[in-house]
Amino acid sequence: MIQGLYAATFNEADEFLYAAGRIRALEGALLRRRDLERAVEGGSVERARGVLRDACPWWGDRIDAAGMNDEDLLAERLAESIREVAFMTSVSPVAGVFAIRWDFLRLKDRARRISFGEGAEPERLDRIVEEGGFLLEGGALLDYREVLTRLSEGLARELLPQTVDRVLDTEMHRIVFRRLAESPVPFAKRFFARRADLSNLGIALRARLRRADRQEARGWLAPGGGLSESIFLEAIGGTGAGSIASWAAPFAATVLGELTEELQQTEDEAEAGRRLERLADDHLTELVHAGKYISFGPEPLVGYLHGIEMEVKNVRRLLGGLAQGEETEDILADLRRPYV
Repeated sequence: MIQGLYAATFNEADEFLYAAGRIRALEGALLRRRDLERAVEGGSVERARGVLRDACPWWGDRIDAAGMNDEDLLAERLAESIREVAFMTSVSPVAGVFAIRWDFLRLKDRARRISFGEGAEPERLDRIVEEGGFLLEGGALLDYREVLTRLSEGLARELLPQTVDRVLDTEMHRIVFRRLAESPVPFAKRFFARRADLSNLGIALRARLRRADRQEARGWLAPGGGLSESIFLEAIGGTGAGSIASWAAPFAATVLGELTEELQQTEDEAEAGRRLERLADDHLTELVHAGKYISFGPEPLVGYLHGIEMEVKNVRRLLGGLAQGEETEDILADLRRPYV
């Protein structure tokens, strides 16, 4: 039995060593900050696409593909990275939990469109799973249907876009942590625990600025984070209601202290939420960088998939900004820190 356990451990380490080497090669195809800057400074969508084509083999092979619009390209970038990581290692659920996260981003987009878009039909919410295009299938789709039932109940109580975010973020973390309990991956759990903390940080900020009831906000917090619920509740209901500085005070001695301190420099409270999203993504990028060069573990896999998500966000932001004629400085200021 001991010999069998040793062999299993050895095989897992070998698998991670192979995956880490493969990830090193794939990282060379990720977009750098200088590539993103050149794309934005081109001043038009067509020039930006040309820069992407020249900067990265993946984009170069697909950007001129017939019938593929920008959203098709971004979706394919995510899907292909999941397939790559799933192929590298059969012993780790890392690809699966990232697939769940990205499926929930798709659920959010569809739920907002059906509930608040032109010709909104909230009664069709439970049918958006039937539209397909998800990275996970089978039992996951049953989970997604149950999630949409809870979302319908939430929207019946409060028909707001924020309800979509709150409910789906909570349910995404619940499903991810259940998967990681079945197949433990400590670094992936740490990553998603930090993501839950950051999600709750955003909830606490929005609740504070709108002066929401603290007990009501308790039900909005995502499970699985590393920080105590009491810290977020203190931030929501502390003295100086509405103040970003007083909201940030409870986090000063935590892992989110530097982030909340930087956010206090935001003078426009209306911009605080959007800036927090960028700072949260950059915070996670810094977290995964700490494990980038670990060869006998899942850290490089987590880092690479997070890096892919940041690349997709950046490309979507710059193409959308250029299409809307936004100022170069505004687009560049909104870009996430690339993984490479």
